[in-house]
Amino acid sequence: MTVIIKPDRITFPSLTADPSTVQAGDIWYRSDIERFKFAIDTVVANAKTIPTVPIQSGDIADGAVTSAKIATGAVTTDKIADGAVTGAKLADSAVSTSKLADGAVTSAKLADSAVTTSKIADGAVTTDKIADSAITTAKIADNAVTLAKVDFTDQYLRTTDTVTFAQVNVGDLVFKYGWRIRETPSELIIEKDGKVVFRIPAVPLQ
Repeated sequence: MTVIIKPDRITFPSLTADPSTVQAGDIWYRSDIERFKFAIDTVVANAKTIPTVPIQSGDIADGAVTSAKIATGAVTTDKIADGAVTGAKLADSAVSTSKLADGAVTSAKLADSAVTTSKIADGAVTTDKIADSAITTAKIADNAVTLAKVDFTDQYLRTTDTVTFAQVNVGDLVFKYGWRIRETPSELIIEKDGKVVFRIPAVPLQ
């Protein structure tokens, strides 16, 4: 077979197999694979396939595509395999809040003790987020429970109750049926419906 050199082109004979012998620099056309082949030495098996347009995956050597050969923005989402982006491929602090889907961070994704006090917004812990009996005495500060926080509705002393007071202040004792006990420097006064019914004067001990 003869290679024909014309003014505007070179015509190669179509081969369906590599020639039996070659010299370094020989070029031939394989019609069965639609590729040119190039001999780098005298060993036919060492011949290289010359890429054609468009270049196919087999024309690119492993590791041949470097970062400098990839255009900015060329790697799109559909070019990234599922599960291909691992933790080691993410820069520190690279995942911002706007990149997290609503509800994406589940309890299983939070490390034990990961939510600290500083991470809880003021007023964020509502009543329905507190388990029944979760607030123990140790969690209540001294003097934290004021009278305004205690409901005394229909809570009265029964006639069989006995109450001992360390100190009685003026107007402190008002009972269910209008009785009231108050004191002055010289006597203890018992009232009913706002009227004095009994006075106990202070009598010095003999």
